[in-house]
Amino acid sequence: RSWRGKEKKTENIFLEPQICHGRQHRVRALPVLSSSFTAVFSSSLAFLFWPSASPLAPSSPHSHAEGNRDAPSIAAVFVISFDPRKGNVVEFQYPPDIKLDEVEFKAMPSGSHIIDSDVVYFSVHNSSLYGLSLFRRIHDEDAVRGMQAKSVGILCPNYEQMFLHRPFLEDHIEKVFALGSDVPNFDALVAYYKNFRAQIDAAAVRVIFPADENTGACALQVAHVVGSFEDFALRFGRQLFVLWKFALLHKRIIFHSKPPVYGMCQDVYNTCLLAANTTQAVEGSRNYTPLFYINLLDIPNIQKLQSYVACVTERVFDEKEELFDVFVKGTSIVAPRLAAILRPNQADTARFARFKMCHRDAEYGQPLADGSAPSMEDCMIRFFVRLNNALFEALRVLAESQHKMVTKEHVRAMGLHPVDDRVFLEEFAGAYFPYLTFEVQPCC
Repeated sequence: RSWRGKEKKTENIFLEPQICHGRQHRVRALPVLSSSFTAVFSSSLAFLFWPSASPLAPSSPHSHAEGNRDAPSIAAVFVISFDPRKGNVVEFQYPPDIKLDEVEFKAMPSGSHIIDSDVVYFSVHNSSLYGLSLFRRIHDEDAVRGMQAKSVGILCPNYEQMFLHRPFLEDHIEKVFALGSDVPNFDALVAYYKNFRAQIDAAAVRVIFPADENTGACALQVAHVVGSFEDFALRFGRQLFVLWKFALLHKRIIFHSKPPVYGMCQDVYNTCLLAANTTQAVEGSRNYTPLFYINLLDIPNIQKLQSYVACVTERVFDEKEELFDVFVKGTSIVAPRLAAILRPNQADTARFARFKMCHRDAEYGQPLADGSAPSMEDCMIRFFVRLNNALFEALRVLAESQHKMVTKEHVRAMGLHPVDDRVFLEEFAGAYFPYLTFEVQPCC
């Protein structure tokens, strides 16, 4: 029975795969819409239950950054200092005419006075530029308040390239303190800005999937600290797939903790990876914007945004529910208006068990583009790329079918719970395939 109360006839069958005590079984025949659906749907979703049956697909998780790939990798370099009388100030910037847009409050987050070091990712100019800064606080008995605090950083148009500059910044932050305050010399920063191409090790970017000219899929390049995604995934446990659903829905997600913010910045990046896919035919499916660290000065900007992932240190954000859909503190996830998606269900538990074992599967373990063996983390990222590709493909096939009907059998075959995931799937399908209807099911 459809939403309109009409009976829908189905034709052909395909065998529903189910998991029982960690073993895979084909248990009973279920109706589907057409033979073409059977072929494509079974192939695209096979890896959920039979991983070896699905070809490895190349992918790129961040299409919104791809337009900037040919732009200069550094837009500016800067040094921020804490002045006891003025607060955070720009001590140096190059080029001198670039507008830094309150970078002094991004590169040195609120609450940094209680820590000695941090690494900060942030965005400026409405996310047209991204920043990476290294913060240090040193004890100095001769200084006012007995300490000095500085940040040195860069701005670039592509956040996937930012961490490549970290080795230089780590080396230079110590030199900035050694320069003294009388006649500081920032020639090294200017030289780096002008000659950065010779100093960056491009091999540090891991190509998880190569490009595929046949499908038009771009390469999936991951540029972050190795191990951060694995730590992120295991830390959240089953709740990882709650975050996954929120990420696929492109919800406004805010992470909160006290400084340092580096761990949260990695969580922001990893949340975007949860939604990684290579779906070229679905407009907007990969445009999930990471803002990284934000503060109170960003409120006028984020009030205009319908989708983003960010992290904060100010507690006041916890009280501003109009600014977020999902608020994450530690591993506690709060979603005041999305309670139906908030709790992990049986399907999430089963999926998380498969996810933890993905590194043992031959398909996920195929060599990287450079021929090296993938890490546990690489396999985990591949798991989500293929999971998302399959979900998009399954819905696309249904949307192109004659009846355009999603049944509970289809939902189960997608690895979702036909009742507990109903709200999520309806919203997700409605965003990309608005002509789909859902079968009315009084129970599972």
